[in-house]
Amino acid sequence: MGLQFGQPVTPTSLAVARCFCVLWIESVAVCTSRRHLCFLILRDTSSFLMNFDNYDYFEGRAPNPIAEHRRRAANVGIQRRRLRDHQNPLDITVEAFMELYRMPQDILLRLVDLLAPYSIRRVLCALFYYASGSYQEHTGANAHHPLSQAAVSNAIQECLTQFVRFPTTPNERAATIEVNSRLGLPDVLGIIDGTLLPIFLPVKPNQHYYCRKGFTALNVMIVCDANLKILTLDARYPGSCRDSYVYQNTPLRAEMQRAYQEEDRHCWLLGDSGYPLEPWLMTPIPNGDPGTPEFNYTKVHCQCRNPVERCIGVLKCRWRCLFLPVHYASEKCGRVVNACAVLHNILTSLRVAVPVNLLQDGPDLGNIYPDIAVRLPPRLHQEAAENRAYLVQHAHWLRNQV
Repeated sequence: MGLQFGQPVTPTSLAVARCFCVLWIESVAVCTSRRHLCFLILRDTSSFLMNFDNYDYFEGRAPNPIAEHRRRAANVGIQRRRLRDHQNPLDITVEAFMELYRMPQDILLRLVDLLAPYSIRRVLCALFYYASGSYQEHTGANAHHPLSQAAVSNAIQECLTQFVRFPTTPNERAATIEVNSRLGLPDVLGIIDGTLLPIFLPVKPNQHYYCRKGFTALNVMIVCDANLKILTLDARYPGSCRDSYVYQNTPLRAEMQRAYQEEDRHCWLLGDSGYPLEPWLMTPIPNGDPGTPEFNYTKVHCQCRNPVERCIGVLKCRWRCLFLPVHYASEKCGRVVNACAVLHNILTSLRVAVPVNLLQDGPDLGNIYPDIAVRLPPRLHQEAAENRAYLVQHAHWLRNQV
């Protein structure tokens, strides 16, 4: 209700006009004081706005990530409207931050401490590229991280041996076997599989990069345990190489052979039909008749290999750059894969879940070539058959107990 020209002035209209004038004067005073206060804040905290490396995520509270996440989740629905500090990418909700960088703010700060002296902007740049799969030009256009991610990829790869470690000592092997004991087969040290990483067409000669699906790729070997922790990986070989070729030309095979020959307690890897049967590598028995021990063994074997398939799926869903063709040379593509594996192990050990909207079925980029024959000495060939026969009897007994 307002005053209009031509109307008589009444006590009611005069009171309304007086109220409007008072409210207008108060609003001007409030805006002026707020503008002065904002100027003082910007003047006193300009150094913080330019450098947020010392940002206190817990805001003076006890550094308890679980309690902090619960507190922020409880306040999401009742948050008041406020001006967010656009110069500080950490000043957003946990859900929005995980959507962009796949980890909450407190874990990011721990990662920055690990990668020191690299700044938080460089780490965010690399994480944004890994999570989105966007090319480097798009990443550099973002106001939060206008820097190259290549240096951070190299820094993360330097942590590869710290977070991606294959068990090489008896104690380490015993601990890993204990973790894998719930799979169903005894003495399993790891599960091995291969996956294809699409890359852009390398310079010629490049015919050996074409995989069996018709695109250029790298054949990445991954070994993980029952907790989806990556034990070792190798991303050096082109897509035309078979899984068995990659396995035979990596240090993994020599390490497994050494452990098998030196230890009294034998252990083995589990692989699909694309790998050769060896005393330290157990493969399924295809075309078994239903109800036979061989059929039950193959069924249990396939169930035990499920973790490595889920590990590859989680790795690619979390870091979308592994779904899209990587715009780098093959050597740099391998560094990107190694960096994603390090981050995967860090987040897996901290039980950070993948955002639900990212969990989807991707294309089948497996690489299976059945009936692989590898020349082994007669003694090792006999031991491989005996070890698999032992697992066949164990799996048959296990299926009958269910």
